[in-house]
Amino acid sequence: AKRMPGFTQLLRERGLDGAGAAAAAVEVNAPTIDEEAYVLDNSQLRSNSPGIRPRRLPDIREVAMEEAPVLFGSTVRGVPYSDSWLKVGEHFFPLEIDGVPVLQRASRLNHDGGLQREREGSAGRVDRPSRVRVGWASSSLRMPDVIRPLDTEPAEGSGADYDVVGERVISRAGPSQGAPAQGFAKKGMSVRLFEWDESCAWRRCWDDRIGWGWMMLDHPEYGPLLRPHGAKFSARPLEPMYVAASEGCAAELRRFIAQGRDVNAVDFDGRTPMVLAAALGDVLCCALLADAGADAAGAAALAARGGAG
Repeated sequence: AKRMPGFTQLLRERGLDGAGAAAAAVEVNAPTIDEEAYVLDNSQLRSNSPGIRPRRLPDIREVAMEEAPVLFGSTVRGVPYSDSWLKVGEHFFPLEIDGVPVLQRASRLNHDGGLQREREGSAGRVDRPSRVRVGWASSSLRMPDVIRPLDTEPAEGSGADYDVVGERVISRAGPSQGAPAQGFAKKGMSVRLFEWDESCAWRRCWDDRIGWGWMMLDHPEYGPLLRPHGAKFSARPLEPMYVAASEGCAAELRRFIAQGRDVNAVDFDGRTPMVLAAALGDVLCCALLADAGADAAGAAALAARGGAG
């Protein structure tokens, strides 16, 4: 019987011999490993750089200078390589820099939305974050103007301080559980929040390291994620009407009134938006609520006592 040619002989017939044949044999016989999604995270490293350049080899010094940095907040898909690298296409990304994690598994970061759904694509893909200075890079999400990213920093002292009461809360590029994660804040940390999205389930946030993002207030499965700093804690979801009044957000209050929200909704202590606005001495918010038919009795009693005390 005629002998079947060996594997090495077949490679040689195809122009591969010596080291080339050995390398090809290793590549062909290598076990298949599923790709994993990771997010470039700057929340712990706090680098001033916009992102991380890939490496030609699994060596921190082998920087691929011909490649642009992959921005923090981007999602990369690759194969874990040893214990400290991720192989993305023909390049490598470190899992840590100077002992600080810079790549987080997307399934871990997406604590507020389950495992992130990745679009089908080629191996070693890099999904750029939607929050970029030149506009929106993602075509999978249709972002209304009200939630487009801002280019300017918030005014000093603006926004409202909130405490993270969940294990962690994710800052995302848009008010959606499918939007790219940009970073996260852990339980006990404070964040600055601004306007609400259309659903009022998210608020825009600002971080000095990563800029603007969106954070979910209450998760449908995990419960409360953020609560006003210094306020009495309640697991009950926050009603935007009285929160806006308590923060003196006249523009948001006007929007909520136009949406038909209850102008007499009470907070955890039984206070109405009118009472909360009066306690702040916010004449504009009081006028907006009065024009919308809010009950002014409680506010009048508060004024008679000389304010909030």
